[in-house]
Amino acid sequence: MMLVEFQFDKGGIGLAHQHAEHEQIGYVDQGNFEITVGNETKIAKQGDCYYAAKNVLHGVASLEDDSIHIDSFTPIREDFLVGDGK
Repeated sequence: MMLVEFQFDKGGIGLAHQHAEHEQIGYVDQGNFEITVGNETKIAKQGDCYYAAKNVLHGVASLEDDSIHIDSFTPIREDFLVGDGK
């Protein structure tokens, strides 16, 4: 499992994408986001979370400055590791 923190300004976008290998849980740590998972779009506020299964299209848009979104991935995202990952 891997946790990744993303910081957004108002209007910041996490483009819609999908993962062939990874499951993802997103958590709104600060601010508000418009979150789309599959065909469903909702407004998520601090403390809300969502699940995106493998191969499910998902993305976020920040609705205010200084928003923080935390994603957990399983398995870990090798493409996010710096250096050799050790």
